[in-house]
Amino acid sequence: MKSRTLQALALGAAVSVLAGCASTSAPVVANTPGCLDDVAVNRLLGDYNARRPAANLPENLTMVDANCTRSKLQQRLAGQAGRLAGYKAGLTNPAVQKRFNTTEPVWGALYTNMLLNSGATVDAAFGARPLYEADLLVRVKSAAINNAKTPAEVLAQVDQIIPFIELPDLVVETPPRSTAPR
Repeated sequence: MKSRTLQALALGAAVSVLAGCASTSAPVVANTPGCLDDVAVNRLLGDYNARRPAANLPENLTMVDANCTRSKLQQRLAGQAGRLAGYKAGLTNPAVQKRFNTTEPVWGALYTNMLLNSGATVDAAFGARPLYEADLLVRVKSAAINNAKTPAEVLAQVDQIIPFIELPDLVVETPPRSTAPR
């Protein structure tokens, strides 16, 4: 079971990349005409849970449709991964953005069951297309960080910086072929 929760660590980010969700808005979005329907979202989550690559998402998703799809998937994921713990920024490096056919960073949600204690054992085949990378978690003291005007004001609102190993799963068959709205 622990391998599944660590696998979920990157699902929000991976789905954000694939759906082209570069928005920093709240994760709850109203249903839109191009939003994936419940059957398609359930299939994506089923593939994720079965650790098999999912079909690439439709290429004609608008940003609004992508946000709606992400919201639906995150609601289902929260049902199996616990309460919201925070958010993940992804594709923050231009070289990685190019690899995933986008031009801007994306975000995804992290849930409590996705974060494991140091020393946890994880199945090497934890996902459909598993990877590993060094990463950092930044814990924020308060919402006052949103009003920061300088780097020093941002740092004053950081409670902790925690190194960790992220185990992302690329989730779909061909991530670079997923086209993100621009």
